[in-house]
Amino acid sequence: MTDKLLEYERLEQEKKQIEARCEHEKKQVDAKLERLKKDEEFQHDMEFKQQIEAVLETYEKKREDLLKLFGPATHDPSNKPVRRKASQKQPLKRYTHPVTGKVVKARSLRNATLQEWKREYDEDTVKSWGEVIEDDISSS
Repeated sequence: MTDKLLEYERLEQEKKQIEARCEHEKKQVDAKLERLKKDEEFQHDMEFKQQIEAVLETYEKKREDLLKLFGPATHDPSNKPVRRKASQKQPLKRYTHPVTGKVVKARSLRNATLQEWKREYDEDTVKSWGEVIEDDISSS
């Protein structure tokens, strides 16, 4: 047989395998969809969504109109994070390494030991080891 004929047969076989794999994956997705459709929470959420869409249609409104109406408040002073004045120091924290038990006291993560820990673990993990032991804001 020629090389092109062999290649054609190989590609036909590969196509059948892909179709079989796709059919299997499609059946898995269909089964997940059916389980979702039977879920009470999903049914409740779907009913709610359909009712909202019906109201939007009744009043000739779009989702964007709904988001404008119920979106986040444009000006809410209570959402602002508490900021320190430049003259205020960061609180002193005690960082305890959970494996070695080593304790480091520092006002920021710029401490050399904490920098090593950040490289070994990640910043959020090292931050989670910190405990405020002296807070200049509350003591002033």
